[in-house]
Amino acid sequence: LQPAVEAMWNEIRIVYASGSATATEMLCQKLLMHIAVDKGAHPSEGASFAEYVDALIESGEVTNSMKPVLESIRTRGNRANHDIALSTPEDAKQTAGLTRLLLEVVYLTDRTP
Repeated sequence: LQPAVEAMWNEIRIVYASGSATATEMLCQKLLMHIAVDKGAHPSEGASFAEYVDALIESGEVTNSMKPVLESIRTRGNRANHDIALSTPEDAKQTAGLTRLLLEVVYLTDRTP
């Protein structure tokens, strides 16, 4: 993994293990941004998270069929960041699992013909 992506993933694992469900979901959303930039996205200043999702699809790093996974990470992070309700441990587990899936698809998939 690229150093910033790896550092962010390690931070997610630490906060998840500590039981910080809301922080886990917020960091998963931030990691999605780091992955998009690592894979060539050049968002404008103040870009929306949706632009990062679209950039990953447009770059071919993920297929359009993965968009629901990306959207789920994005919306879960938004909810954790902007809603007053705290995330549950189950919420964090699901979001971290989806984020791990994204990492595997982007970084572990052999793209050679």
